[in-house]
Amino acid sequence: NLAAVQSAVLALAAQGHTFDSARLAGDTARAVDDPAAANALLKLARSVRIPARPDQPRTSTDDPQTGAKQVIEPRALSDREREVAELVLLGLTYREIGARLYISAKTVEHHVARIRRRIGARSRSELLSMLRAMGHGQLLV
Repeated sequence: NLAAVQSAVLALAAQGHTFDSARLAGDTARAVDDPAAANALLKLARSVRIPARPDQPRTSTDDPQTGAKQVIEPRALSDREREVAELVLLGLTYREIGARLYISAKTVEHHVARIRRRIGARSRSELLSMLRAMGHGQLLV
């Protein structure tokens, strides 16, 4: 029953289980035969995700080359990039991130590359460090 699934998805999201609720909606959308119902469930899955936004408006860190302070603007990342950043900080693989967000692993790879360019990280470890300094990684602990 579509109404029961939608109720369960919203109840899970209300309890803070947003990824589980989005996964339930997405998995159910794949299982139903009605395209309209599947589309409604996919829209619901997208609507219950956490917008991964850090609480701090600005953060300053030491520039690794010059040692000078640099200001990082967390809003430099799009909503999807913030979601990907949160999952990268959890240590998930591109394939696992893609499965959670219902996108391909290649798309996740492109998002991570764009994040690295936007914040100026030259390596994965620097990316993780800079994302933590921006306040990411605290929402999904």
